[in-house]
Amino acid sequence: MPSIRRQQRFQNRQHLRAGQAQPAAAGEICSAERLHTGRLPRLLCAFLLFGRLLGRELQQKRRYRQALCARLRYRAQARRMRDRAESGFGGARKRSRGRGRKIEENAMKRIGFIGGGKMAGAILGSLLKNGYDAAGLTVSDCSEEARARHAASGVYVTEDNAEACSRSDVVFLAVKPQQMVAALAGIGAAADGKTLVTMAAGIKTETVRACCPGAACVIRMMPNTPMLVNMGTIAVAFNGAPEGAAADVTAILSKAGEVFAVEEELMDAVTALSGSGPAYFYRFAQVLAAAAAAQGLPYETAVKMAAKTMAGAAEMLLSTGKSPEELLRDVSSAKGTTVAALEAFDAAGLDAALKSGVDAAYRRSVELAAGK
Repeated sequence: MPSIRRQQRFQNRQHLRAGQAQPAAAGEICSAERLHTGRLPRLLCAFLLFGRLLGRELQQKRRYRQALCARLRYRAQARRMRDRAESGFGGARKRSRGRGRKIEENAMKRIGFIGGGKMAGAILGSLLKNGYDAAGLTVSDCSEEARARHAASGVYVTEDNAEACSRSDVVFLAVKPQQMVAALAGIGAAADGKTLVTMAAGIKTETVRACCPGAACVIRMMPNTPMLVNMGTIAVAFNGAPEGAAADVTAILSKAGEVFAVEEELMDAVTALSGSGPAYFYRFAQVLAAAAAAQGLPYETAVKMAAKTMAGAAEMLLSTGKSPEELLRDVSSAKGTTVAALEAFDAAGLDAALKSGVDAAYRRSVELAAGK
């Protein structure tokens, strides 16, 4: 008797020949139903789970990139705001980070001053404002009032020039030209191995070298009084000084203004231009304010307006890159008030008068160098 399975196969073949669907035995599931009810749902679940995990990972990366971009934008904005806040007069930036490094590099340099007048005070004040330790600063001055003034800021004071020199690595000779030789005579061997910086008008480095032959190097500088507000124009003749000494002096002076390296033979011209130059502008302000006061403007208001006008004009000259001649043309309209004033200046010989004053300052600087 044929088996049940064989009978079922025979019946299936008969149905297939007749074009009818193959019946399934009771309790049996065909292969198509098995695919749909078993493997396919599991594959779909796997794909869905993988897609969900992948989407979550991509979302996390996207959020991280957005947060990073936001931080970078914030830092860039903060940097721009800091740089804008640190922008100084004339477009020169203080660059606090760079200056901080210079302070650290020169923190161990002891600095001395022979003479405690205004120029020495300007350099001292700028150093202290920039975090220099007062314990590394020494001032020698014969005036008890000057010593008391500097002692109040924590600086070591003395009236012995040799002591001040011995306590220092870099020594600024901040006495008047007529007092320089006497001051150098009081230093003697204490200057051996030191960096000496003379700031007296007309005093050449060879004069200092002759009095202090043991000095490591002699540097000449010409400051001006705007150093008192950290806006100085400082010309320096390094005269072949070692790179380290030149860097030390530049780092010290840059706290009080902008440093310009020049040859020593040009120092008399620098003295006539920037050394005496602030007085020229004070004279201009005085005359301009007096003229405005004669026309009814309060004198104090006129002085402030004249000063602001000079500061603004200087900023334009420094920041625009234009020459004085170009800026003159920019503000001069035909038949206008400015042209009328400039023509009056020409008629009065203003240009010749200014040149005459600068020439006189130059000649006097040369005379001081000759000991006159």
